[in-house]
Amino acid sequence: MVIRSLGYEIPLYQELAILYGRQRECDKALMLYCHVLADRAKAEEFCDKYYEIDNQVYYKLLRMYQCPMSLEALRLDKFKLEEPKPDMGAAIDILVRHYKHIDVKE
Repeated sequence: MVIRSLGYEIPLYQELAILYGRQRECDKALMLYCHVLADRAKAEEFCDKYYEIDNQVYYKLLRMYQCPMSLEALRLDKFKLEEPKPDMGAAIDILVRHYKHIDVKE
């Protein structure tokens, strides 16, 4: 989602994450929260909100920190964003704090 005004493109990442959540596309929403917005608190709030609907959402959050999807998957590759890299520290933190919600058999 982009606003085009006066020749500039203004990406609305937060709004796009909300829309992905409403469409139950949790992976894409988490990708935005974790790697584009770099907002771990919002990513965890998202998981809290959607856990009843998708009991694998914390597992998806863990995996998003371990092996993030490409910007191309979200069609954000045309923006000047750094390609996301794994963040094992964040993944371990999520595993420690939310282990009750994560089925590691996956």
